[in-house]
Amino acid sequence: MATGGEVSRAHNRARVLRLLFERGPQPRQLLARQLGLTPASVSRIVAECLAAGLVEEGAPGVASERGGPRPIPVSLTPNRYGVGAIHLGWFWVDVAVLNLQGTVLHHRREARVAGPPEAVWQQAVALFQALGETAGRQILAIGVTLNGEVDPTTGAVVGYNALGWPTVPLRAWGEAAFAVPVVVDTNVYAMALAASLKDPPPTGRPLLLLNVGSTIGLAVVVDRQVLRGAHHRSGFLELLPWPDAHGGWQRLADLLSDRALLAQAQTLGVPSADRIETLRFIARTDERIRKLLRQRAEHAGTFLAVAAVMHDPARLWVTGSITAEDLPYLQAAYRAALPTDYPWAEPALVPDTRAPFPVEAAGYLALERVLSPALQLEPASPSSALTWMPRVVPS
Repeated sequence: MATGGEVSRAHNRARVLRLLFERGPQPRQLLARQLGLTPASVSRIVAECLAAGLVEEGAPGVASERGGPRPIPVSLTPNRYGVGAIHLGWFWVDVAVLNLQGTVLHHRREARVAGPPEAVWQQAVALFQALGETAGRQILAIGVTLNGEVDPTTGAVVGYNALGWPTVPLRAWGEAAFAVPVVVDTNVYAMALAASLKDPPPTGRPLLLLNVGSTIGLAVVVDRQVLRGAHHRSGFLELLPWPDAHGGWQRLADLLSDRALLAQAQTLGVPSADRIETLRFIARTDERIRKLLRQRAEHAGTFLAVAAVMHDPARLWVTGSITAEDLPYLQAAYRAALPTDYPWAEPALVPDTRAPFPVEAAGYLALERVLSPALQLEPASPSSALTWMPRVVPS
């Protein structure tokens, strides 16, 4: 069992590493001031992290007017360690490797196999292992996302799953396969958390993220905490009733989801549209499909206006299959539905990276675990060039 001093060191180490993640290179003195720690304490933490290869020193900065040594910035090491990411989607399985600075380094995608959860998971394991062999770094933790209700205490998928799976112990399967901690979460929760880490809103102000894709989800994050509800189903919008253009009511998923859009396209005589990407290609020359995409964006904008009035977010992100072409229609409908006497947050698309956002968000789940007191330092083997080796303790 860890002693009180070890627990305190792990907590302060996590604070130092997280600040370096959020703000980039910092000299020791500035780290100490921002965290309210003594310079001696920060120096000890940095020395341990240097000896473990977690951080590295940069070139000295400009000397102060008082003279003395020039401050040396410290940053997270980008090339030694990493985290893994797996997203189990409706059509695809995506895997990725991120470094400790949150940059996606490698990404691979395969069409998801048809079959039971065991078969899909084995596909994901094989795909990630092949990617990991090319990554050239030690993986400290792995994040997994999918659209399903996840028990956060066990990492098991327990219901409301777009894939139609029964109870599936994904975390247990993952830790058996990879021998590192695995964090499993609903994709929209993970994406909102990742968005809040990439562009933090002011303290106490919410960030809202709407995911429009094969499924529909909304997540709210305040101070890096996802508001999940008592049963971890807050934001599952599949069955939410919503007014349609004819004065009636439909499920929100029947107005916004990719599946609904593809079904509507087939009723218009476009049977070849089996993916949203195909539908967008057809829309270049078919005004009927352009209208479908435009109407969906407008419905999404009206819904976001209601969510904005309820939560007054400082950040409002949209991700999934809503594109830059759709965004002006979404924003116009959003503004039209809101009172004009208040500076509401403006909806924006999550910026593109080297990988789809659901799998990047899975990597951020793993980073959250790594940049926490769960990261322990253990003596390295005599053959290692390092003094300490990092290990992330499972939940």
